[in-house]
Amino acid sequence: MAKDNKIEQAGVDKNVKVKDMMSRLIDERNDLKLKEKQLSDDIAGNQAEIEGLFQKYYPKKKKLASKTGNTVTLVKKVKINYNIKKLKSLLKRLGMDKDLIHKDVKLDDVKGLAAYVKKLGGDPKIFRSFLTIEEYVDNKEIDALYDDESLDYVKDIKPCIDSVKITKSLR
Repeated sequence: MAKDNKIEQAGVDKNVKVKDMMSRLIDERNDLKLKEKQLSDDIAGNQAEIEGLFQKYYPKKKKLASKTGNTVTLVKKVKINYNIKKLKSLLKRLGMDKDLIHKDVKLDDVKGLAAYVKKLGGDPKIFRSFLTIEEYVDNKEIDALYDDESLDYVKDIKPCIDSVKITKSLR
């Protein structure tokens, strides 16, 4: 009987130690998460201040260094959403056969398409209803046309732009 008591006591002691360790680790994890949140907020505030000073005092620079040699680079990302119909019309009018607009076609209903194809004399509108067609502009090609002055931004391209999104960040 005494031997069974010692075994039970050893099991209880082990459980208590594990529970204590788990409790300590859980508390430590939560403390670290709070510190991480505070550091993240501090970094965001610091970054916003740097960006403001960067733009106010160094609008033409892209990279700055601290006295200790640490650097920050101002990175601008530009996302242009083109009006595909207007751009197609422009390219056709200018006689440009460059492959600026690409299409991704995704077949949504293979069985429906197969059944439709079996029928003769089908309507093209019905055929298209089975497809998802996404068109996008090849920005590298547009840039190449700017570079060789085949396109003028203000006269040609600006009317074909729906929106421009510029994001700035520091690295």
